[in-house]
Amino acid sequence: MRRLAFLPLISVLLLGCGQSDTLLAGGSSSEVPNALSGTATDPSGWPVAGAKVTLLPVDYEPGESSHKDTTTTDSNGHWSFPLTRGAWNLELKKGDDGWISQVNTWEADRVVRHDTLRQNGWIRGRIGLATATAPRVWIAGTDHQAKCDSNGNFLLGPVPPAALRLVTQVDSSGVPLTSIHEITPMSGDTLEIGDLKGDSWSGEDYSLWPGSRSAIVDFTTTGAPGTGDHAHFPVFVRLDSVLDPAKVDREELRFDDGAGLHLPFEIETWDTLTHKAEVWVRLDTANGSSKKHLLRAFWGRKRALPAGSPQVFGTGDGYLGAWHSLTAMTTSRMRFEHVTGSVGLTGKSLHFDGTSSLRMDSLGSLSEWTIGFWLRPTAKPSGEIVLIGVDTLADSLRWGVSLRDDLFIRVWSGGSPDKEVVSPSALPLNQWTWISASFDGASSRLSLVVDTAALPRVTVKMPRPSQLPLTGMRAFVGDLDELRLVNTARDRQWQQLEGQTSKPGVPWIRWM
Repeated sequence: MRRLAFLPLISVLLLGCGQSDTLLAGGSSSEVPNALSGTATDPSGWPVAGAKVTLLPVDYEPGESSHKDTTTTDSNGHWSFPLTRGAWNLELKKGDDGWISQVNTWEADRVVRHDTLRQNGWIRGRIGLATATAPRVWIAGTDHQAKCDSNGNFLLGPVPPAALRLVTQVDSSGVPLTSIHEITPMSGDTLEIGDLKGDSWSGEDYSLWPGSRSAIVDFTTTGAPGTGDHAHFPVFVRLDSVLDPAKVDREELRFDDGAGLHLPFEIETWDTLTHKAEVWVRLDTANGSSKKHLLRAFWGRKRALPAGSPQVFGTGDGYLGAWHSLTAMTTSRMRFEHVTGSVGLTGKSLHFDGTSSLRMDSLGSLSEWTIGFWLRPTAKPSGEIVLIGVDTLADSLRWGVSLRDDLFIRVWSGGSPDKEVVSPSALPLNQWTWISASFDGASSRLSLVVDTAALPRVTVKMPRPSQLPLTGMRAFVGDLDELRLVNTARDRQWQQLEGQTSKPGVPWIRWM
């Protein structure tokens, strides 16, 4: 059996096409328009009939309720899906043979592929971290997973012989250890990767990082005023005045709370040309009415391994999705049609031109949820626009967040006009406004926050979430940024603080 050395960690997505070719637009007259299609062959070039073809979001986790498409190759090895914009993992398998690669469909009218199925391999390793909960590992964006035994050993497979992301997780919340590794199994062989403990994000010694700078986190009236204690609160940290991304490798970056507690983070912008660096950092707790916290940034350790930290917007914290831009998403449950990129309030945003729309998997049986986003309308709508919601069913199932033709925001449940909350003033054109609405099934109340204004809550007959998809943004002209959907009713203090900590010019963080 061949033994291979442990491969270094990376945190960026490197699911390559390997033996496949992806062609965007153009192509021959025989290609199906508005389709993702291809041909599967064996290493000799013969078509593979009856192979299962699966399309999953790149951030899919095993067992997650998410958008999934499957089909089977025909006698000529051909297959096809309707073209849905997004970033996907395409997996082909038949028996012991398979292949997987990433497909990005944002700008394409059609995508045509040729994939070669090869003999699958196996991955053997160990998570050397004592825990009462059995760790598990999985290949990101697939259903391939394995649990560790009592000694932390695992054997994962069969898995496709391609560049894969191996995710290791100790418990269901992703804490204390979630790491991402670049793994390339050998066709028909077992890849031995050894003990993963020594390279874990949670065990790094930040005293080895030569560069650092501290900041005071201010949640009083002199910064971003807030009340209450909010666990695992994500904040948007602009690093332009701290470091130059043209001189610092993004893999070197780390954060802690000033007392040694490592803080998860997610880089949104790292632009070496504009020298802009913007990062989401998950605070352990945001204590309102205080400025007792510190935030420390670290950099400068050359050849530092990428940080495979827990997610900033993870499912363990209730996030059904957090969409930063066309290419930066924590989940692909949302599909955007005819949407392009634009300059956002935080990084890049989504631009809607009046023909665009969004569509998302249903909320299922949720009894409470919260929706938040930054909105910049650039034209008045000709009628009321549902920004996100369900508005085509019986009154008992209808709910939504709408933009009226007078640019007032309306949050509503059912068909009664008195069962709604309306913003205190019209939204300004060509300016960003933070909007957050919560639907609380326990108290049967709606709440709305517009910028920092928290509107009085209204008691309603809460809708029963249907199994039909959420839709919205049809006929809207403008930009959308930082769309978030959470499976709980956030309190108004959380909703207000979200807007304050991401809005430019609010001095909630002071670098020392």
